[in-house]
Amino acid sequence: MLVKGASVLKAAKKGKYAVGAFNINDLEMLKAVTVACVEEKAPVIIQTTEKAIKYAGIDYLVGMTRVAATEDIPMALHFDHGKDLNLMKQCIKKGYTSVMFDGSKLPFKKNIAQTKKVVAMAKGKASVEAELGVIFGKEDSVSASKGLYTDPKMAKEFVKKTKIDSLAVAIGTKHGLSKKEIALGKKKGHLKLRFDILKEIHEDVNVPLVLHGGSDVPHSDIKKCIKLGICKVNIDTDLRVAFTDFVKKFSKEHPDVYDPREFLGPTVHAMKNVVKIKVREFGATQKA
Repeated sequence: MLVKGASVLKAAKKGKYAVGAFNINDLEMLKAVTVACVEEKAPVIIQTTEKAIKYAGIDYLVGMTRVAATEDIPMALHFDHGKDLNLMKQCIKKGYTSVMFDGSKLPFKKNIAQTKKVVAMAKGKASVEAELGVIFGKEDSVSASKGLYTDPKMAKEFVKKTKIDSLAVAIGTKHGLSKKEIALGKKKGHLKLRFDILKEIHEDVNVPLVLHGGSDVPHSDIKKCIKLGICKVNIDTDLRVAFTDFVKKFSKEHPDVYDPREFLGPTVHAMKNVVKIKVREFGATQKA
């Protein structure tokens, strides 16, 4: 069933687990996430970026997700890292049940002002997530050459003034993979998370907290984050790596195959396994 993002995050906050928020670009990714979460009986957030919408088309993404949402698990459709307010308005109108306004690079007061506009735009239709601090790395249209940790005092003021439903925090995670990391086996470098900052934000802010760049964060660190208020963990890179690694391996072993169904179909299984591992790490199994 299609639900607002805030409803699954409130349940996660109360139950002390995190909901997996998985970025998708196509049918195979959506099927992998849906099948995995149905098997795990876990709530899920399906995410698409501006680039994903440009690639697949908003009507296709909404239509496919509505089909997936006929399954008996809570599912939210989320616009991730939205900066274009016109596109955000279109997403809400088309049926997205959650949106994120990314004003992380804006001056503090302007970020508040723009976020308040999004909250007003989404009222009664979709939940709103916003970001304070800057997460290092590059993925789709999101790019930052250096990170900026979230200031706990600013976070408290930001949430109070904007009345957002959830807050994305910057505590040392990273978006995407660098060329060096790809060459070294598609693994992110060592991530040193600032649990002290997360603890202070958790004590001062009463909305569910969101961890972006969740791929490759060790399970032990994920558990600490959940204890300190993280209720949503974003996963994108791990699914891309599972997809592309399988296709490359299959093409090398079966150079004569030209039917895309023969290599796209099995990518669902490859990505599904990743999703199931993540859902279990987040403690979301049997929480649907």
